[in-house]
Amino acid sequence: MNRESMRKLVCRYAYGKKYDPDTFIKTDWNEMLYRFEHEPDGISIRLVNESRVNFIRQELVLLEETMGLLKEMMLPLETKHEKWMVYHDEVFRYRDAGSIEGKPMMEGPEGRPVEDWFGYFYNSLMEYKAYMEKEIGIAAKGDIGEENVARILEKSRYAEFTVHNVVLDVADEGGNTNEIDTFVILPYGVAVLEVKNYGGAGQRLVITDEDKWDLCGKRRTKQVKNPAYQNSRHARATLLTLRKLLGRDIPIFPLIVIGNDQVRLEKHSRLAVKNTGDLVAYLDSLQSNEKLSDEERIKIRKFLESEDIGANAFTVVSYREQINHIKAIVKEVFPSVCFNQEGKVLYYRMRDKVSYGLIGMIAAVLIGGAFIFHNLDSFMVLLLGVCLAIVAVAGGIHMGKKVMEMVKE
Repeated sequence: MNRESMRKLVCRYAYGKKYDPDTFIKTDWNEMLYRFEHEPDGISIRLVNESRVNFIRQELVLLEETMGLLKEMMLPLETKHEKWMVYHDEVFRYRDAGSIEGKPMMEGPEGRPVEDWFGYFYNSLMEYKAYMEKEIGIAAKGDIGEENVARILEKSRYAEFTVHNVVLDVADEGGNTNEIDTFVILPYGVAVLEVKNYGGAGQRLVITDEDKWDLCGKRRTKQVKNPAYQNSRHARATLLTLRKLLGRDIPIFPLIVIGNDQVRLEKHSRLAVKNTGDLVAYLDSLQSNEKLSDEERIKIRKFLESEDIGANAFTVVSYREQINHIKAIVKEVFPSVCFNQEGKVLYYRMRDKVSYGLIGMIAAVLIGGAFIFHNLDSFMVLLLGVCLAIVAVAGGIHMGKKVMEMVKE
């Protein structure tokens, strides 16, 4: 059965109207393919005064809603010959020997069945989801470390002179501004804290002057970034900023704080690195020849707060446009897929009826032959003749298809 016959069948029995090629659902597959292959890139945006975790979670909700909509569309597309399967976290279309998908009704671009598009879309969204969940995990873990540090400082005598999440408008050589996790304004200078929540219980963090630190567990070792360069860059930005305020240089104490007490620190460097439990004691130990009055410390705190160009400023990749782009294409493709689905269901139903009819006829012939012929030899001859007739008909159909294909070529 060719496409035209299938379309006539669908229009007649599914929609109750005569098939007209001019009113048939038309889809510009080349244009659709171009749009699919040229989806917009992720947009890097810098958000101010907004939690990165909350922002990504909002996008994740939009993505999951789109995936839910897509799944609702995909499940009705299953038949006894086509199923959606999951392998290595990817969805693919399984077709058994009885499937006619891609042959009758319509095909997508480049001969691919239109149903496969839903698998492509779903897998794209799965990739975005994996990225978002990873980013949420990283951001949430970092936030936990900063929250631990903030909680400890709030209970200390430095609470009044602590400022969190400040972005200083002092660019480095690459033009990047400096986001500082925490300032502690001491009587002898200003501590600039870089908070990293590396490791956990049963792990050991090996601190060196190399670009990477080793985070060792019981079974494996992974490497994490050494934040010393970032911390020193922030310290320099703080020095330049406070020089403008006071007209002189004051001591700046760069400090890396690991935002938990579970990981054990193994130091092979003179870098100032402390767990949260040792933070306050270390701040108490800092000394210099410079003595800042309470008035100066308050002035520095207010200045840092007034010079802040965006607390919690960060860069995040937004996939909102990609999600909406895929949703728009899905809605355009869906009517064509529904029409195709009607054709498959009707064809399978008709094929089953023909098969059941043939089986019934053969059974009737065999039962009738058993009553007519009274000896086994005659009955076996009849049975052999029926089998040969079936083989001949099947072979004739197969050869006819081959001839038609050769004629079309």
